[in-house]
Amino acid sequence: MPVEKRRGMVCMASEKLESGICIACGREVKGIPARQDFVIRAARKMRAILRMAPHHTVVENAHFEEAKARRANFEKSLMNYRLGAVLFFLFFIAGGIFFGGDAVSSLFAAAAGAIFIALLPYLRYYPKFDWDFSSNQRR
Repeated sequence: MPVEKRRGMVCMASEKLESGICIACGREVKGIPARQDFVIRAARKMRAILRMAPHHTVVENAHFEEAKARRANFEKSLMNYRLGAVLFFLFFIAGGIFFGGDAVSSLFAAAAGAIFIALLPYLRYYPKFDWDFSSNQRR
């Protein structure tokens, strides 16, 4: 299997890479494809519903380290927001119980607020590009 070296990284030959829009620079290039998670599938479905031209999200080998760092930052903020949503839910319920509010209505309000807080980091979503350069395999 042909292998090429670029900037100290080993990657698969260009026929294994996909053509698409690089998320880092916005150019049409061949690169490592984004993992197909629910956000990518939802975006593609919305593009199909709106009859927009489909395109693949990729990252060039030159931008792969930057993409890994941005994804790690997204995952860290996702964890922090989830923790904040749980704390919001617990404090809201505890406040409703201690100050004598209606338990059912405070439960719905707490759940709605927690869901809103948990979804906030997806406004800065960054897809996952998982390529194992040591074994030349996509994970």
